[in-house]
Amino acid sequence: SIPRSACAKKYEVIDSQGVVWVWMSHKTPPKPEKIPWFENFARPGFKDTSTIHELPYDHSILLENLMDPAHVPISHDRTDFTAKREDATALFFKLTERTGRGFAGWWGRESDQSTPNYVPNFLRFEAPCVLQNNREIIDKNGETHYFSGLFLCRPSGQGKSMLIVRFGSTRKPSGLLKIIPQWFLHQNSSKVFEQDMGFLSSQNEFLMKTKVPTK
Repeated sequence: SIPRSACAKKYEVIDSQGVVWVWMSHKTPPKPEKIPWFENFARPGFKDTSTIHELPYDHSILLENLMDPAHVPISHDRTDFTAKREDATALFFKLTERTGRGFAGWWGRESDQSTPNYVPNFLRFEAPCVLQNNREIIDKNGETHYFSGLFLCRPSGQGKSMLIVRFGSTRKPSGLLKIIPQWFLHQNSSKVFEQDMGFLSSQNEFLMKTKVPTK
């Protein structure tokens, strides 16, 4: 006979836009309306590439780093085609939404605001784990293309976190982008997080030694 202790708790799960969400409560019924909806991922022709990273620092440190686009040209010089250390500058942020769960707003370089047809980036944070960075670009034919960087962060232990990164767009790849293999994109993404590793893991060690709460 099977012993009563040989069992596992079951949880409600929902697959939404390629992400599996788990409702961890047994006391209250699932609320599908709480699942974040990523508008660009639902647009016709949108395609994305996903990578997963296990990181040796706290979930809160990870989120703080991802919320700071000003660090990209400094920490990731030449890793990204658009990241150049000499272009590092202060950025503006115009808050448009604020709730008990997070905030959203437009951001970019002050100097770019005078450029014709310039559309800044739009950042949205929803606690505890979702950060989106979106942008719209209008091409010479007047067609609007949508780009998204989606970061799904979760704690995976004391001083550890796991990150799912999804970059995508509605624009069809052209030129070299057509032949870049998936492994290269994952390798480049891993390199980006390795570049942050020294700063963030040492910060994590300091916080744990001084027993500063990182909730």
